[in-house]
Amino acid sequence: MKSNHIKLFKLLICVLLAGILWTLAPWVDADPRGWHIFSIFLAVIISFILRPYPMGMSVLIGLLALVISGNISMKESLSGFADTTVWLVIAAFLIAQAVLDTGFGARVALWLVSRLGRSMKGLAYAICGSEFLLGSVIPSNTARGGGLHAPIVDSLARSVESASKTPVL
Repeated sequence: MKSNHIKLFKLLICVLLAGILWTLAPWVDADPRGWHIFSIFLAVIISFILRPYPMGMSVLIGLLALVISGNISMKESLSGFADTTVWLVIAAFLIAQAVLDTGFGARVALWLVSRLGRSMKGLAYAICGSEFLLGSVIPSNTARGGGLHAPIVDSLARSVESASKTPVL
């Protein structure tokens, strides 16, 4: 029960922030419609930080608030989902999660270590070669790098135990 009160309090902070910004006068030469969109956008960003709900739900609540307030139309709010690049990136991240959940990334990493793992240079060449080959198949850098290469390189780093020896940051 305490967790629900905390979530409700965090959501209330986001809504109050949006309400306060909504009622304030816009800055110099700012369009009131743009100011209202900014207030909802900022409330969504704050909800990412406070996490009253999962990120996807916060975005959908913000999108719903924009449509209900009349600042954007339903067609405008859903136009981003018609872009094929968005779906390519979403699909790549879904595939990346599947690669992690099934252990396929670990298998590929171990195969790379067994074939080219005599040196770190060989592993680097393997990663560059896979980037080169997949470049023509998956045109989006974000989808290819974050969706496919990140779990494989992460598994590769874990298999050669580089993560425990030297931290990245």
